[in-house]
Amino acid sequence: MKHDEYIICCKIAGMLDTVQLANPGMRYTHVPLEEADKMRAIHEEKMGVRKGCPDFLVFWNPPVAMEVKTANGATSKEQRAWLVDLERSGWRTAIVRSSSDAMRFLRSVYGARLDGEGVEEL
Repeated sequence: MKHDEYIICCKIAGMLDTVQLANPGMRYTHVPLEEADKMRAIHEEKMGVRKGCPDFLVFWNPPVAMEVKTANGATSKEQRAWLVDLERSGWRTAIVRSSSDAMRFLRSVYGARLDGEGVEEL
């Protein structure tokens, strides 16, 4: 993961932690898929790790998937396929380039459900 993308992911995770505190039924995870050495890649594939899985999965109603990219980052074929397939399955998806992008997207999906202590200033 590029350093800029790492910083964006850390900010989004912090934001989602705050949202989760205000909304106990919401759960999320970050799926860290990094370039690995050949042996590690083989082991991870056998364990079910799949290329292109979105960076953040939010398990709430509706479920949300966010792919994080830097300002000039491009999605891979596998990433685009994941987003399309998840959308077809009822997930809301987005490519976000900042924590502000992520919050705008989440507010467009969840609206007032995101309101709560500490969330309004995000």
